[in-house]
Amino acid sequence: MDKNILEKLNSIESKLDDLLSVKDNGLNELTTSEAATFLGISYSTLRNLIAENEIPFRSRRGKERRHIRFAVSDLQKYKDSTMMI
Repeated sequence: MDKNILEKLNSIESKLDDLLSVKDNGLNELTTSEAATFLGISYSTLRNLIAENEIPFRSRRGKERRHIRFAVSDLQKYKDSTMMI
């Protein structure tokens, strides 16, 4: 098999594994790390999107820090709207 095709298949397989590793917490919400994996972007890119209010999220204050969560449906809409063809 062509080396480029094999590399692309390996990349796709890796991304699928990442998506499958996102746990279902029963609330249809994801943490920041899970959301970054779902979108296929880095954690720091997601933090920039949050800071710029480019992506919907909810936030609550915990005892020591702020907890950010993302609705899977909002992430899917964002992903669909920014998908490159």
